[in-house]
Amino acid sequence: MSSRLGILLASGPEEGDLPLVEAVARAALAQGRQVGLFLMDAGCSWALDGRLQALIRDGVEATICAMDAEARGLDVAAIAAAGVHLGSQHDHARLVRDSHRFLCFA
Repeated sequence: MSSRLGILLASGPEEGDLPLVEAVARAALAQGRQVGLFLMDAGCSWALDGRLQALIRDGVEATICAMDAEARGLDVAAIAAAGVHLGSQHDHARLVRDSHRFLCFA
């Protein structure tokens, strides 16, 4: 079994962390690692970003905190249709548990 990298993205466009998350995720994928990404808080704003969609197409498993997305007035149906799993903090906890390494961008 390949190792798994977990990433929490809780920062929004103001911090501009998505390019770094994208680079780290792509490097991990290139090494044959599984990558799981959890979006919460301001990070929910990245859910429909084309760069995230490209990561999903390339094998990143992305989950968003549905409660945070709804609280921010985001279209959860569009998010789900884009391939982002609607989850909860339970999914976040499982990602932490199942990851060999875990990075947080907040």
